[in-house]
Amino acid sequence: MRWFSIGLNILLFKTVWFSGAIFANQGLWVAIPASFTMFYFSNNKSLDIQLACRIVLLALLSDGILFQLDIISAPQSVHFILPLWLWCIWLAFSLTLLNALSFAFKNIYLACLLGAIFGPLSYWSGSQLGAINFAYSTHTVIAIYALLWSAIMAFLTVEIKRLKNNQLKRKPA
Repeated sequence: MRWFSIGLNILLFKTVWFSGAIFANQGLWVAIPASFTMFYFSNNKSLDIQLACRIVLLALLSDGILFQLDIISAPQSVHFILPLWLWCIWLAFSLTLLNALSFAFKNIYLACLLGAIFGPLSYWSGSQLGAINFAYSTHTVIAIYALLWSAIMAFLTVEIKRLKNNQLKRKPA
């Protein structure tokens, strides 16, 4: 059953990602139900909500700043600092942390390495699909995202451990 849950989590996240990257806000009719389905099948809704709140702040601090500095841009309109479809991707990402990506957060170095590789790869892929534009050379933006996503994954590793410890402390013996 665990593998089914992981597979479904990955499939739904990719559904959200591709609907946003290809169809932008028009893909929200697919992305939003997929995100709700991810949450429905969550094994730890309380932690997922707490992580989603932190992810919103990370989105504002990372992509929000890069959009405001015109390092990246989106061809469609931007609402609430980021395009709506990108908010949805960030939300769906938060719902992978305790499921499909849970293995990555057992080791901070692994988490940082995966962030440095797959974070930039995701944005580069989005740029190839026309979802975002880079204002600087691809190498420069990839380097920025590699550093940024390494830091994001390090933060999430520490934060997930902290939240899980807090949750264990609250459970009656």
